[in-house]
Amino acid sequence: MYGWWNTNSAGALLKVVLFYSILLPVIESVVIFAYNAVYNVFRSPLAAYPGPLLWAMSPIPHELSKLRGRNHTDTLALHNRYGPVVRIAPNELSFNTAQAFKDVFNTNAFSKDPALYSPTPNGTRHLNSARDDDDHKRMRRTIAPAFTDEAVRAHEGVVASLSDTFINELKKRALSGRTLNVDMKMWFNAATFDIGAQLIFGESFCSMQNGRLHPWIKLIFDYIRAQSSLETLARIIGPDWIQYLRSKLSKIQRQKMRWHFDHVSAKVETRLAQGTELKDWMTPALKTGILKDAPGVKVSSGMTRDELDANAHFMIIAASETTATTLSGILYFLCTSPDVLKRLTAEIRDSFLNDSDITFASTRDMKFLNACISEGLRLYPPVPMGVPRLAPLGGARVDGYFVPEGTVVRVCLYACARHASNFASPDKFDPGRWLDMPNGTPAMGSDNFDASQPFFRGPRKCLGEKFAWAQMRMILVKLLWGFDIELKQESRRWMEEQLCFYLWHKGPLWVRLRERSD
Repeated sequence: MYGWWNTNSAGALLKVVLFYSILLPVIESVVIFAYNAVYNVFRSPLAAYPGPLLWAMSPIPHELSKLRGRNHTDTLALHNRYGPVVRIAPNELSFNTAQAFKDVFNTNAFSKDPALYSPTPNGTRHLNSARDDDDHKRMRRTIAPAFTDEAVRAHEGVVASLSDTFINELKKRALSGRTLNVDMKMWFNAATFDIGAQLIFGESFCSMQNGRLHPWIKLIFDYIRAQSSLETLARIIGPDWIQYLRSKLSKIQRQKMRWHFDHVSAKVETRLAQGTELKDWMTPALKTGILKDAPGVKVSSGMTRDELDANAHFMIIAASETTATTLSGILYFLCTSPDVLKRLTAEIRDSFLNDSDITFASTRDMKFLNACISEGLRLYPPVPMGVPRLAPLGGARVDGYFVPEGTVVRVCLYACARHASNFASPDKFDPGRWLDMPNGTPAMGSDNFDASQPFFRGPRKCLGEKFAWAQMRMILVKLLWGFDIELKQESRRWMEEQLCFYLWHKGPLWVRLRERSD
């Protein structure tokens, strides 16, 4: 009667339990993986596109490349091997041509990829993450008046004042002509975040006066890297798991992310109380009026309070970190190219008798300065991997290739700018390539300048491009007008040692500063 409970029966039962609870799910997973791998390689609509076999079989190799921070160099290597279009994942293609920029970004046909553009912690999308075209147009129309030519000129006082603070604080630390060893990456970040905070929240972080970054700025970098890791994992196991992954983040990390966003909201609240008297980036939105939540109601302009918070959260990063990154890269290239640095310094010092003569207008048409910035943006785009898009219903053609609907399409800025098919001597910092020769042709005839699009193009092109250029020119000119600069030995490999987690993960950029000797 109780024979079933003997040792042999118990052992058999245990084996059955183990098989159904552990081994069978494993076997099912292996079979599903194998089936998907075979389908991806032989039956997928993208099967004919060139690329490494393992990357076509599974998203894991591509996502591991991103987690390692080497996706930009890996993608360039793949384009060097396979050509202008590469299959970098089962459902993702990478292009590195100027025509691809036009085909993907000149219209709204290619939509945002939801796996990358997750909402902010308050569940609201901002100008950059909005997938709905009407929502994007409404928010852009609301913010755009802050970035017209007239508005940029109106913001010059803030940029000039804080740029002077930037120079004066460095001079204080140089101690009357003595050499100052300084991390310029930190100082560029301090300057651009102070400027951004002043124009968004109506108050500076005072990072430059304190000689160190506000703790909030470091938290922003941690937030970006955490978001990058989450989105990478979501691509491996599916976007439906993103909320689950967020819930499994450490309590401390979640608290930091929430604190960061709450800090933005509190700053916005303070700024709202100051009304429209301040002429900053918030003013147009305040003049339009804060919308109440009205689901299903389409309006031409205005933002809700949650959208205002979300956009402030995005703008403080977009307006500050990207500019600081570009300035750091340009300074590194200048210091490792002594002849270029000498020529630019001469152009700057021959153009101005006094520091006060350095303005948005007086720096706008400095040809070699603009060429140096353009070349820095080419070699060191702030968003090196670009931004992915989804092919529309019915598919579309990109640079002559048919891309099936739902395919993730990426135009990698780094792979475009560093590829020999687009630029002669692509790894060389040569601002001269951007200067016109007497016959009106570019200095290096084989260069395709449309392949360098650091601000992107089309209806979602960066709204702050004009301001970014004006700010970079002023800061760089004031720095080189006032100081002689030399790169320190420990930063000789600064560029080669960098990783990329959506944005660049930069180490200190150590230089020697000395007040100009002449």
